[in-house]
Amino acid sequence: MRDRHVDIPASAVLLGVYLCLAVVHGYYFVRVSKRTFIPQVLTMAFCYARVVTLSLRIAWTAHVTNKNLAIAANVFTNAGILLLVSPPKDLFPECIC
Repeated sequence: MRDRHVDIPASAVLLGVYLCLAVVHGYYFVRVSKRTFIPQVLTMAFCYARVVTLSLRIAWTAHVTNKNLAIAANVFTNAGILLLVSPPKDLFPECIC
């Protein structure tokens, strides 16, 4: 069984960090870049996906036997990764990575 005393505070700190980063990226996108810098939106969406993921992780740590929370946390973890990996291949098709 995982140690709840370590997992919940660490996830809460990271949740706060990602929430602040999402707000900063949203402010930068709306005010500074005049809604033209698409990678900024992808980074903001990644931060919000991490906020949801960490919230589900905290809930899953509190209710370890709930399988639906575990599945939802893993889905959002993979969705956040897809937000960072797949768009650069669409934006830069000449780069073979």
